[in-house]
Order: sequence, then C-alpha cells, then structure tokens
Amino acid sequence: MKRHEFENPSPESLLADFKREHIRFQFYHFQGTIRPHFAAGDATWTPPVDCYDTPHEVVIEMNLAGLASGEVQVRFGPRTVQISGERRESAEEEPRRFHILEIERGRFERTIELPAAVDCKSAEATFESGMLCLRIPRVFGNPFAGCGSTGSIKDFDEF
Repeated sequence: MKRHEFENPSPESLLADFKREHIRFQFYHFQGTIRPHFAAGDATWTPPVDCYDTPHEVVIEMNLAGLASGEVQVRFGPRTVQISGERRESAEEEPRRFHILEIERGRFERTIELPAAVDCKSAEATFESGMLCLRIPRVFGNPFAGCGSTGSIKDFDEF
C-alpha cells in the first residue's frame, strides 16, 4: 500500500486560492436570490478608508455611499477611532436574479489606529455625497497617540 503525505497549505497559497475564487465569483454570473455573506464577527463588509495626517490634524475619509449620516456611529478609544453602521438591502419584494453582485450590504465596522496624539473633543465630521470626513486636531507634547478617554463626536447627527 502506497503511503500519501499531505502538507498543510501555506498562507500564501491559501490567499492565492481565495483571490482566484473571488475573481471567478465576480466575473461569472451569480444567479441566486440569497446574498452571500462572508463575515468576521458581526460585521459583513469593510468600507474603504484613507487616513493621513498633516502638521495640524489627522484626517480620516471613508466611502459610505448609500448611507445617511444618522446611520453612522463614530467612537473614540484611547488610541483609535471606531466607525460603524449598516447599509441595508433594498426593500424590493419581487424575485430578483442577480447578474452582477458587487455592492456590499449589512453591518460594517472599522477601527483605525490613530497615527498621532489628537484632541477627539475638537473633532469635526462632514458627510457629503456618501463620503465621511473626520478632521481631528493633533495635540503636541503628548508622547502617546490617541485620545485620553473614550468619547464620541458632539452633534454627529447634524452634519
């Protein structure tokens, strides 16, 4: 009897297999009415983010097309900012057959590590054309990055 030896796949080969299957899924017609969810915990998708700093502030921009400002929550931690919310499915009740299914829906949550010490109580938020922009003033003289205590943006629902 011939003995077979099996090796555990490397992380690189697993990632390559995942990417290949993802591309195959994207470009072949998906003809179901059930939306597949690949979730880690409670979140089902991850919106794209740009985070950069200037000499005076840290800026976080997040693409949240299809959401209203009241559907987004922003919370500060000691060295992080957490942005969460939910993009809901459309309320159509007719049966649908998808040909392309790329818009992600469901709960999302991003926790971004702040690159510098900031004053989270003076943060400003704008929400325009589906783009959330947080501008958080930097604080100088503090050797640790981030806010000193947990808080949230004042009057967030008004932007």
